[in-house]
Amino acid sequence: MRQAATAAAMSLLASTLLLCGCSGPHPAPTGPVSRANAGKAAFNEAKAIEKIYRAGFTRISLMRRDDNGVWRGQAVRKGTQTPVTVSVTEDGPVVAQ
Repeated sequence: MRQAATAAAMSLLASTLLLCGCSGPHPAPTGPVSRANAGKAAFNEAKAIEKIYRAGFTRISLMRRDDNGVWRGQAVRKGTQTPVTVSVTEDGPVVAQ
């Protein structure tokens, strides 16, 4: 059962990457993670993209994580053609501006 869930999540992630037009793998963060951000390191770009996609957005791109662990990028809300700035944290909602 767990393998099926993992396979489904990986399939969703692959679909998300195709939909968002990502150009390929992004470099992994390097260097030490501060104690304040140690837990935030587990919420990586792929998880942020998946959370944004599940919130109703496509064409997710330009994802960057700030020092507080907030992922920010561009996305298009499903059903529209207008790009918006989105931000997301592991514990919070997806916020579109």
